[in-house]
Formats: sequence, C-alpha cells, structure tokens
Amino acid sequence: MRDWLVILIIAMMCVPTVWAQTNELEKGSTVNVSINGDKNGIVQNAFIEVFFSTGLKIVGNNTDYMLDVHIALTPLVIKNNPFTYFRIELVANLLDKEGNIVLPYSFIDREGHHNPSQVEDRSFSYMVRKINTEYGNLLINNISVE
Repeated sequence: MRDWLVILIIAMMCVPTVWAQTNELEKGSTVNVSINGDKNGIVQNAFIEVFFSTGLKIVGNNTDYMLDVHIALTPLVIKNNPFTYFRIELVANLLDKEGNIVLPYSFIDREGHHNPSQVEDRSFSYMVRKINTEYGNLLINNISVE
C-alpha cells in the first residue's frame, strides 16, 4: 500500500511538468482575445499587454490560439459591515484551434470600498494587477523560445 502511495505522489508532482512541456506555446504565435463582462476594454488591454510582452501577437481571425475570458462581478453583502464588496470571478482559458484548453487560468477573490461607486473600479484594477503578475508569469513559463 505504501509503495502505491509513493508512486501516486511522484506522479502527481510530475504531471504538471510533463503537461507544461508538451503544451508549450511558441514565441510569435497569434492570439485572438474574446472577453465577456469587461468594462471599457480594461481587462482585454491587460491581457494584450501581457501577450505582447511575452512575444505573442494579437490578431483578429485565423489565429493559433483564442483566449476565452469570462468575468463575473457579484455584489456581496456582509452583515454589519459599512463597506460594499464585489465577488470577482475570472476564468481565462487559452484554447488551440480545435478548442482544447492549452493554458487554464482562473481566480476568485473580492474587493471592497466604503464608497459603493468605487467598488467596481477597484475590482477591475485588482484584476489588471493579477493578470499582469500571475498570468504574465504563467505565459513566460509556458512559452518556447525556439
């Protein structure tokens, strides 16, 4: 039983590395970006900047990959709390031409502010910061420079 457990643990540690090596993106690949739930292109621009900085090209049609992004902002009510909160859900799947997920990315978090009109703006600023740091690093680690 113990040997089986050791093999399982080793396999779980190796699978992400093997997956990343077999699904590396090539520098210079083309990407189309489709975003549902964006506000004035804020999130789209963040993803585009990350793609450009990693050597991927953004074009309209006939691309190597498609970034399919869905954003949901849901008001949160926390009893006896003067702040207004939004629950932030972002799912961004990079798909190949066949529609297979090549690089998944998602997060759920919340953002709040004492001024209700500022919560949405803060939520989008937060998403941009996460995309610039986390998604940028994820792309860099999965791009082949050869």
